[in-house]
This record gives sequence, C-alpha cells and structure tokens, in this order.
Amino acid sequence: MICPKCGCDSDHVINSRKWGKAVKRRRVCESCGFRYNTVEEYGNAAAMKIMQLVYRDLMQNLKAAVAKTFEDYKKFLNEQ
Repeated sequence: MICPKCGCDSDHVINSRKWGKAVKRRRVCESCGFRYNTVEEYGNAAAMKIMQLVYRDLMQNLKAAVAKTFEDYKKFLNEQ
C-alpha cells in the first residue's frame, strides 16, 4: 500500500479484523510512522472468477467461429 501522507510504499499491518464482507487493516508506514486504515473487500473474488469463466467461454466460441469461417472460405475458393 502507498502511504497517504508521504507516498512511501513500504508499510506493515499492525491489526487486522473482519468487517462485514471485508477485512479492515490498520497499517503503519515504515518511513514516516503515519498510521492509516485500509478496507479490502473479498466478495469481489467470486465476481472476478465468473468474469474469467465467461471470458474463457467467449474466447473459445470466438475461436470456433473463426475456424469454421476459415474452413467455409477455403471450401468456397476450391469450388470456383
């Protein structure tokens, strides 16, 4: 995480707890000592997995359609 005060990207977690459908973490910057909170939602992981599966299926269908079109085009050229 990036410190909101100094912009340094080195910090460590001093406290972590569940907070609804998320995890709330208390962090301290190793450079300036500033303490701040972050909230990390883990409910979006399921949505991301669904999106990955949909994308994979879409790409498979697209590849099959392109292959079929290419085969049809080759047949068309051979007939002439």
